[in-house]
Amino acid sequence: NTKDTMNPIQQEEKQSHETCELLKDVDEATSLP
Repeated sequence: NTKDTMNPIQQEEKQSHETCELLKDVDEATSLP
């Protein structure tokens, strides 16, 4: 039961982490001269 409640949270964390990585890539690309 605890696993079921943890799953969505882990998915959300993974998603936000991927989005953060994506934003970092975009930030690096836009900061290039």
